Amino acid sequence: MEEIKAAPKEASPDGYAPVVGRSLADVEKLRELEGQAAAKTASDYQHIVWAYGVLWALFAAYGLFLWRRSARLRADMDDLRRTLDARRA
Repeated sequence: MEEIKAAPKEASPDGYAPVVGRSLADVEKLRELEGQAAAKTASDYQHIVWAYGVLWALFAAYGLFLWRRSARLRADMDDLRRTLDARRA
């Protein structure tokens, strides 16, 4: 890789000064590596979304299980109360 040199001191009237010291191959390689890093990051975000989705599905299933179980227990308690009330009367 070439050594990066300072930009020339003379700039155009609009403030533009060309970059010196980076070859086109270096710039293209850097862009390729940045593209690979961006793709990896996007892939990692996708895994995080899937992980959260699975966790929320598990929590929802557990909540549904608890709700049905409490409904069953409530029905059993009602049956027990009716049976006890019938024996007392």
